[in-house]
Amino acid sequence: MSSPKVPYTDLELAFYSAEVHHCWVDRRTGAVIMYTEEAADIVREGDYEGLPKWQEQEVEEARMVLRAFGDSEEDGESDPVLAQALEDAVDLNRFIRIEQISRRAMFVANADRPIRPPPGGPCLWPCL
Repeated sequence: MSSPKVPYTDLELAFYSAEVHHCWVDRRTGAVIMYTEEAADIVREGDYEGLPKWQEQEVEEARMVLRAFGDSEEDGESDPVLAQALEDAVDLNRFIRIEQISRRAMFVANADRPIRPPPGGPCLWPCL
Protein backbone atom coordinates (compact mmCIF):
# COMPACT_ATOMS: atom_id res chain seq x y z
CA MET A 1 0.00 0.00 0.00
CA SER A 2 1.47 3.34 -1.02
CA SER A 3 1.39 6.41 1.18
CA PRO A 4 -0.96 9.18 0.10
CA LYS A 5 0.47 12.51 -1.00
CA VAL A 6 0.23 15.37 1.51
CA PRO A 7 0.04 18.85 -0.04
CA TYR A 8 3.07 20.92 0.97
CA THR A 9 0.95 24.07 1.39
CA ASP A 10 -1.26 22.26 3.92
CA LEU A 11 1.79 21.14 5.89
CA GLU A 12 3.29 24.61 5.84
CA LEU A 13 0.05 26.10 7.15
CA ALA A 14 -0.07 23.46 9.89
CA PHE A 15 3.54 24.18 10.97
CA TYR A 16 2.68 27.83 11.49
CA SER A 17 -0.79 27.15 12.96
CA ALA A 18 0.31 24.57 15.53
CA GLU A 19 0.58 27.28 18.17
CA VAL A 20 -3.21 27.75 18.24
CA HIS A 21 -4.44 24.51 16.64
CA HIS A 22 -3.96 20.81 17.18
CA CYS A 23 -2.51 19.67 13.84
CA TRP A 24 -2.33 16.10 12.53
CA VAL A 25 -1.70 14.27 9.27
CA ASP A 26 -4.03 11.39 8.44
CA ARG A 27 -1.70 8.68 7.09
CA ARG A 28 -4.56 6.95 5.24
CA THR A 29 -5.87 9.94 3.31
CA GLY A 30 -3.01 12.45 3.35
CA ALA A 31 -5.35 15.08 4.80
CA VAL A 32 -4.02 17.65 7.24
CA ILE A 33 -6.43 17.95 10.16
CA MET A 34 -6.45 21.12 12.26
CA TYR A 35 -8.78 21.86 15.13
CA THR A 36 -8.89 24.26 18.06
CA GLU A 37 -8.99 23.46 21.75
CA GLU A 38 -12.61 24.66 21.69
CA ALA A 39 -13.49 21.90 19.19
CA ALA A 40 -11.66 19.35 21.37
CA ASP A 41 -13.66 20.50 24.41
CA ILE A 42 -16.91 20.09 22.47
CA VAL A 43 -15.91 16.51 21.64
CA ARG A 44 -14.87 15.70 25.20
CA GLU A 45 -18.13 17.12 26.59
CA GLY A 46 -20.25 15.47 23.87
CA ASP A 47 -22.24 18.66 23.30
CA TYR A 48 -22.87 18.70 19.53
CA GLU A 49 -26.22 20.50 19.56
CA GLY A 50 -26.44 23.92 17.97
CA LEU A 51 -23.03 23.94 16.31
CA PRO A 52 -22.69 26.45 13.50
CA LYS A 53 -22.13 24.95 10.04
CA TRP A 54 -18.58 26.28 9.82
CA GLN A 55 -17.61 24.38 12.99
CA GLU A 56 -19.21 21.01 12.18
CA GLN A 57 -16.35 19.68 10.00
CA GLU A 58 -13.71 20.80 12.49
CA VAL A 59 -15.54 19.01 15.32
CA GLU A 60 -15.98 15.82 13.25
CA GLU A 61 -12.26 15.75 12.43
CA ALA A 62 -11.42 16.37 16.09
CA ARG A 63 -13.69 13.45 17.04
CA MET A 64 -11.76 11.09 14.78
CA VAL A 65 -8.36 12.10 16.16
CA LEU A 66 -9.46 12.18 19.80
CA ARG A 67 -11.19 8.83 19.44
CA ALA A 68 -7.99 7.29 18.06
CA PHE A 69 -6.13 8.34 21.20
CA GLY A 70 -8.88 7.45 23.67
CA ASP A 71 -10.08 10.98 24.48
CA SER A 72 -13.54 10.35 23.00
CA GLU A 73 -15.51 7.26 23.99
CA GLU A 74 -18.87 7.76 22.25
CA ASP A 75 -20.99 4.68 21.72
CA GLY A 76 -24.14 4.07 19.73
CA GLU A 77 -23.62 6.65 16.98
CA SER A 78 -26.93 7.10 15.12
CA ASP A 79 -25.39 7.75 11.68
CA PRO A 80 -23.92 4.41 10.48
CA VAL A 81 -21.43 6.07 8.09
CA LEU A 82 -20.09 8.31 10.85
CA ALA A 83 -20.07 5.40 13.29
CA GLN A 84 -17.91 3.39 10.86
CA ALA A 85 -15.57 6.36 10.27
CA LEU A 86 -15.11 6.79 14.01
CA GLU A 87 -14.50 3.06 14.45
CA ASP A 88 -11.90 3.13 11.65
CA ALA A 89 -10.18 6.05 13.36
CA VAL A 90 -9.23 3.87 16.35
CA ASP A 91 -5.72 3.20 15.08
CA LEU A 92 -2.78 4.75 16.91
CA ASN A 93 -0.64 4.71 13.77
CA ARG A 94 -3.18 6.54 11.62
CA PHE A 95 -2.43 10.10 12.76
CA ILE A 96 0.91 11.92 13.01
CA ARG A 97 1.09 15.05 15.15
CA ILE A 98 2.51 18.16 13.49
CA GLU A 99 4.54 20.19 15.94
CA GLN A 100 4.93 23.94 15.71
CA ILE A 101 8.04 25.10 13.92
CA SER A 102 9.49 28.52 14.58
CA ARG A 103 10.34 30.89 11.78
CA ARG A 104 13.98 30.71 12.86
CA ALA A 105 14.00 26.92 12.58
CA MET A 106 12.43 27.18 9.13
CA PHE A 107 15.10 29.71 8.12
CA VAL A 108 17.91 27.50 9.46
CA ALA A 109 16.47 24.46 7.66
CA ASN A 110 16.53 26.36 4.38
CA ALA A 111 19.83 28.20 4.98
CA ASP A 112 21.83 25.95 2.69
CA ARG A 113 19.54 26.73 -0.25
CA PRO A 114 20.61 29.81 -2.20
CA ILE A 115 18.14 32.67 -2.38
CA ARG A 116 17.53 33.65 -5.96
CA PRO A 117 15.40 36.51 -7.24
CA PRO A 118 12.41 35.74 -9.44
CA PRO A 119 13.26 35.78 -13.15
CA GLY A 120 13.44 39.38 -14.31
CA GLY A 121 12.77 40.66 -10.79
CA PRO A 122 14.95 42.80 -8.56
CA CYS A 123 17.24 41.12 -6.09
CA LEU A 124 16.07 42.12 -2.61
CA TRP A 125 18.37 39.68 -0.80
CA PRO A 126 22.11 39.19 -1.06
CA CYS A 127 22.23 37.19 -4.25
CA LEU A 128 24.80 34.60 -5.09
